Amino acid sequence: MNAVRASFGFLTILPVAPRSGAGLGSARAYFPLVGLALGGLLAGFDRLVLDTLGTELTAALLVVGLLAVTRMLHIDGLMDSCDALLGGYTRERRLEILKDPRVGAFGAIGGVSLLFLKWAALVTLTGPVRLPMIVLFPLLGRWSVVAVMQTFSYGPSREGESGSGIGSSFVENRSIWLLLVAAVIALTPSVLVAGFMGVLLLGIVTVVAVLLGAWMARLLGGLTGDGYGAVVEVAEVVALIAGVALFKHWPGLLDGRIEFPL
Repeated sequence: MNAVRASFGFLTILPVAPRSGAGLGSARAYFPLVGLALGGLLAGFDRLVLDTLGTELTAALLVVGLLAVTRMLHIDGLMDSCDALLGGYTRERRLEILKDPRVGAFGAIGGVSLLFLKWAALVTLTGPVRLPMIVLFPLLGRWSVVAVMQTFSYGPSREGESGSGIGSSFVENRSIWLLLVAAVIALTPSVLVAGFMGVLLLGIVTVVAVLLGAWMARLLGGLTGDGYGAVVEVAEVVALIAGVALFKHWPGLLDGRIEFPL
C-alpha cells in the first residue's frame, strides 16, 4: 500500500504520501495505475464539458489540466532533456547543461511543440475512439517509463554524480516482478478500453520509449529523472497520434472493447 500511495504522491499533486521515503523504490510498478486514474479523470471532464465548450477549448483544458495535476513534472524533464541533448556536443557539455535550471531555446521549442502536438491530436480525436484514447494516453505514457527504468541504468544526475538524484530511487529495486505488475496494470485496461488497438498502442509506445531511452543513455551515460519525464511526454504524444492513425485506417481494431456511453 505504501508503494501505491508513493506512486500517486510522486506523480500527482495529491498529498497522499511524501515524494521520497517508504514505498518509493517499488512505486514504479503502480505508475500505470496513476496514469489510468488520470485518464479516467480527463475522460470524465471531457464528457462533461465537450458539448458546451467545443472540441478546441476542451482539448486545451485537458492539456493544461494534465500539466497542473502532475505538477508539470514530466514537461519540465522534457524541456531540460531537449536543452541538454540538442544543445551539447560532448557528454560533459550535455551534463553541464542538464545541471542548469534555466530553460534554453531548445527546451522552450521542444516543450511548445510537444504541447501543440498533444492539443492537435486531442482535437482530431472524434467518434468512438475519443474517450478510449483520453483514458489510455496517460496510462501508456507512465507504462513507458517503467519499461525504460527496467531496461537502462540510472546515469549522472543534475549534480553530476552517478546514482544520485531523486529518479535513482525508482531503480533501486529492479525486480522483474515490479515490471510484470506494471505490465498487467497497463495491458488489462488497454484491452478492455480499446480492444486490439490497445494492445498495438502498448507495443508502439514501448518500442518508441526504449529507442528514445537508448538514445538518451548513449548521449548521457544513462537515464536521469529528466530523461524519465521526457519519455512520459513523448510516449503520450506517440500514443495519441498512433490512436488517430490506427482508428482512421482500421476502426475495427476497437472491437471487443467496453462500450462508452455517448
